[in-house]
Amino acid sequence: MRVARLIRHLFGSWSGFLLLVLVVTALSVSYGNYMQRSLRQETQHVVDTLMLELLARWNQQFFLNHASSNLQQQMRGSQLQKVNTVFYQLGELARYYGSSGHLVRMGSMWWWSLAAQYQVRATFEHGELLATVILVKEEDVWVIDRFYYEYAVVPNIQRALQVI
Repeated sequence: MRVARLIRHLFGSWSGFLLLVLVVTALSVSYGNYMQRSLRQETQHVVDTLMLELLARWNQQFFLNHASSNLQQQMRGSQLQKVNTVFYQLGELARYYGSSGHLVRMGSMWWWSLAAQYQVRATFEHGELLATVILVKEEDVWVIDRFYYEYAVVPNIQRALQVI
């Protein structure tokens, strides 16, 4: 009886209808914020876990196993060899500083998907690396869709003195 009266009141007047619209809107926005926050936490965990493993022990096959089908097609022999050379020059991982980033919307006006864009920074035995990683979901698994990097190899003075 009380529920029926409440429904009649909400749909029977403009003020009740507006109140109902406001409540539904507030619930929708709250749920959207919650989902975005949980997606961001999930993607940051994936990036940190994946990049720490990748940077600590660079392995071309591990990288390709966690790359999107699009990135796998783009990465050919010479590009992979270039990345292998960079990691060989940098040496062993000294410190991983973590990641920072955000979710981005990719696509067109009619079709879009969420992606995660993160910056990771690490120092190595012989230099430093700053990488931008973009993750997308393929078959419910976050994979690397783009991988941009800048690096600097710092000459090891002590090693150079030993050679002389």
